Amino acid sequence: DCCALEDGPSLGDRLQVAHTVNNPLQHAEVPAEAAGQAAEKAVFESADEARRSWFRDRSGLVFQALRIPDPDSGRRHEIDVLCVSRDSFLLLEVKNWSGHLDVGPRGEWLQTRRSGDCVQHSPAVRTLKRKARALRQHLGASGGALPVDFPLHCRVIFTNSGLQLSDAILALPEVLPPAHWQSHVQHQPGPVWLPEGTGALTAAVRLTSSLFGGAARLSR
Repeated sequence: DCCALEDGPSLGDRLQVAHTVNNPLQHAEVPAEAAGQAAEKAVFESADEARRSWFRDRSGLVFQALRIPDPDSGRRHEIDVLCVSRDSFLLLEVKNWSGHLDVGPRGEWLQTRRSGDCVQHSPAVRTLKRKARALRQHLGASGGALPVDFPLHCRVIFTNSGLQLSDAILALPEVLPPAHWQSHVQHQPGPVWLPEGTGALTAAVRLTSSLFGGAARLSR
């Protein structure tokens, strides 16, 4: 295969970023990591603005960088942005990739960067759905079980206009390309962020930062 496998930042990259955060005067911020964090922040702020206009009673919530345990693997997942309403949850995975993205012969995602390097990723939609299952299980184990038919919607957002998506990627209903994402945020915030679910559920808005620890950023 021409593509290198890259499910996420390497341990060395993560340690470098952590050292950069802890020593801001000694090191310049890692450009790719900084751009990704800026994209997540922009999506969170746009989602929160949409929430405020759609839910004037502030019954909705928006979380950023929500970390939850996966009981199957024993690892922890991070949900970039989580939008919560009485009717549904919306999980958002934010990607700031550039270059060209296509689906490989075995379903893997193949990114050809502008440098010409080819990187193989696990399909982000599949990964996000796994996070949704872990979230449902975590809520159940924490005394906040959701009904079986309570919807957890998944969307993968590509924020970088310098990324070209293949027809195979665009055909995925969970994918929002840059232009699509931006237009919905500007003109139709409510239906995109908090789709209609299967009925009102007051318990869905009982989520607080204390349930998940203090790491997540929570809208007010």
